[in-house]
Amino acid sequence: METVVTTLPREGGVGPSQKMLLLLLLLGPGSGLSAVVSQHPSRVICKSGTSVKIECRSLDFQATTMFWYHQLRKQALC
Repeated sequence: METVVTTLPREGGVGPSQKMLLLLLLLGPGSGLSAVVSQHPSRVICKSGTSVKIECRSLDFQATTMFWYHQLRKQALC
């Protein structure tokens, strides 16, 4: 079994990072919730049980906590 961690859009769709960016753009700077976040690497494919290191950085957002969500292929986030 393979686990895919990705922020790239599926063909013809919108990926999670694009959805977050759209949400932040819609909220705008007046909401106090604007940030640009990057993830490296943007996509990782690995076998189950394998360790993976993914870095997340923000240039204009300071927070003590950042949440990660793991979405399995063809399944909704719960």
